[in-house]
Amino acid sequence: KIELIDQQIGLILSALEDKGFADNTIVVFSSDHGEQAGDHGLYQKHVAYESSLRVPLIVAGPGIKPGSSDALVELSDLNPTMVELAGLEPQAGLDAASFAPVIRGETDTHRPHCLTAEEGYWAMRTSTHKYIEVAGDLPELYDLSTDPDELHNIHEQHPELIQSFQSARKQRLESSSTS
Repeated sequence: KIELIDQQIGLILSALEDKGFADNTIVVFSSDHGEQAGDHGLYQKHVAYESSLRVPLIVAGPGIKPGSSDALVELSDLNPTMVELAGLEPQAGLDAASFAPVIRGETDTHRPHCLTAEEGYWAMRTSTHKYIEVAGDLPELYDLSTDPDELHNIHEQHPELIQSFQSARKQRLESSSTS
């Protein structure tokens, strides 16, 4: 389990040190999804709750400030971040943005929201709220600052927030189709 992963990462870091690459190598640890292991009575990864979508993201290496951040980052942002940290020219046409300023300690924020979608649903998260739209179901809106376990759907009380999420999604999709 986590102990095995920890040991294997330790072996990788030791090998980098032994080969003399530790001072010029950036190490990234993440996952593509959580497991939703019983939260909300569900055991799957294809849902839009935090335990399925929010994954670890650890970046370490030269020029990277130690510590943690609450900045909103999408895994697609790894590509432009690593490209920037490697000193390469950014790729055109990506719906992704470098979060290098965050990991260098230059800023605490990256995105105003994160967007995710799979067949049948889409979800958008800000630092305080998450909106989930599932085909054929009621919308879900959660105040993550007071309800981090996403147990109290407040969509009926906040139609203005739902409208803002829908507008932000439309704007994001339109801007990504023109990049």
